[in-house]
Amino acid sequence: MSFCSDVKNELINIRPSACCKPSYIYGFMLFGRSFSIKRISLQTGNEKVAKEYADIIKYTYKAQVDITVGGTVRPTYKAEVKSEADRLKILAMIDFGISETVIDRSLFVRECCLPSFIRGAFLACGNINDPEKEYLS
Repeated sequence: MSFCSDVKNELINIRPSACCKPSYIYGFMLFGRSFSIKRISLQTGNEKVAKEYADIIKYTYKAQVDITVGGTVRPTYKAEVKSEADRLKILAMIDFGISETVIDRSLFVRECCLPSFIRGAFLACGNINDPEKEYLS
């Protein structure tokens, strides 16, 4: 397992508080593979990240999220909200597309919500290298 996978698996174990859940999910979806009326999906090489994404959407929005596995060299997990009705429900609940800014800061209710947003964004698309390893340039 890679250093980045270890970090992501550790971050998944941090449970967001009630006020932080919307910003956590928003970070996940906004920085996932696709977040629009046509598709809400995440693609990752980490099975636990795909399951966390699916579980948090199912729990919060009562939406069906399908996880598929592909890839020839190493597994790639895709978690996707396939139902248009579920996608519309999710987008309406977070007022997606109404805000004039790129990131809707109204979801950051308290100071603790911004780190949850960043955690969700990192889980969706972040990468980190082991600081103990030496890299040749």
